[in-house]
Amino acid sequence: HLTLRGIHNYAPVDLLAAVDFLQANATRFPFEATVNRTYPLEQVNQAIEYAEQHRPIRVAVSPLVSVPSTSNPAPLEPHEHR
Repeated sequence: HLTLRGIHNYAPVDLLAAVDFLQANATRFPFEATVNRTYPLEQVNQAIEYAEQHRPIRVAVSPLVSVPSTSNPAPLEPHEHR
């Protein structure tokens, strides 16, 4: 269970408009190029540290991470985008 609160500077209608824009223009603009790295949710602290140290345009934190199907999976590593 995850709850996010305290969105700064945006009203709910602004966020809805942003999501609508992203959906309508997903193939028109290279949005993924603005994300330098993607971290699994379990590594959110590392994602924040990376963002503070390197000041990228964006760092993504994804709750939907595929975990290897082994009895002893390797730790998840951040994915760097190029």
